[in-house]
Amino acid sequence: MKKVFSSGSYSAGLTLDLPVETDARLGEGWGHRGALAILRELGDASAVICTHGDVLGDLLDRTTTKGGGWVVRLEGAWARPVERIDTP
Repeated sequence: MKKVFSSGSYSAGLTLDLPVETDARLGEGWGHRGALAILRELGDASAVICTHGDVLGDLLDRTTTKGGGWVVRLEGAWARPVERIDTP
C-alpha cells in the first residue's frame, strides 16, 4: 500500500501509519466521479481510499453499509467490486 486518500473526515492514515492525502472529491455529495477520477490517476497502484457511503454506493452501484470496505478493480469506466472487507 503506497497511498491513502481521504475526504478529510476519516483517520485511516493514523490507523495504517501512512500519510493521508486529503481530497475533496471524496466528500459527501460528490457521487462516483471524484473517486473514479482518483482511481484512474492511480493506474495500477494500490491505495486505500476513505470516503462516504453515498460516494461508495454510487461508485459500486450498490447499497453499502457503514464500516468495512471494498477491494475494487478499475475496469473501463467503472470500478468493479472484487471483495468485501468487514470490520472485526
